[in-house]
Amino acid sequence: MATYTKGNAMTICLRKIISTLSTSLHLVCNGNNHSTESSWDRSAEGG
Repeated sequence: MATYTKGNAMTICLRKIISTLSTSLHLVCNGNNHSTESSWDRSAEGG
């Protein structure tokens, strides 16, 4: 039980941090301008 709680807590914490970061990054990109976001999408696709 202790192992499960410890490992799970770390995983959940990491996932929360990652999702929060990606969400805020997305909001910042949307707020700045859409051309930047679309160019990121193109480069992500290998363009």
